[in-house]
Amino acid sequence: MKIIETKIGKLTVVGEHGAVTEIRYAQEPASRTAQAETETEIFASSELLEYFDGKRQSFSFKITPAGSEFERLVWAELRNIPYGETRTYGDIAKAVKHEKAARAVGNACRKNPILIAVPCHRAVGKNGIGGFVLGGDAKRFLLETENCNKKISQ
Repeated sequence: MKIIETKIGKLTVVGEHGAVTEIRYAQEPASRTAQAETETEIFASSELLEYFDGKRQSFSFKITPAGSEFERLVWAELRNIPYGETRTYGDIAKAVKHEKAARAVGNACRKNPILIAVPCHRAVGKNGIGGFVLGGDAKRFLLETENCNKKISQ
């Protein structure tokens, strides 16, 4: 596991078997105890730091998030949202063929184990910014950094 200092706080990057399994707020417990940093964690961390420096808009490291089938569908759809754009929870629900599941999409975003690389911050409520595990200020920062095209209020 590798801890990195970012513009939104410390993040923990966890990789196993050549893929990132978690990117979490450093104060949250990771699923794996501290061990020597893996090449995957070091590589992913360098790409994340490039993102925060405005030098990267997408990530090339492999991810394997653990979650329910519905959560994995939502997380895959989140990865389809282009840098600089947002989608509402309802838009995402429609895209994953669960039109009435906007709240469930929000819940899947809250459970996202791979922050930033699975860009749950690009999912917003129809009347405002919506929630984010690191708080509204961090979400606003990420959206402003990406110059998102949807007016963000609240």
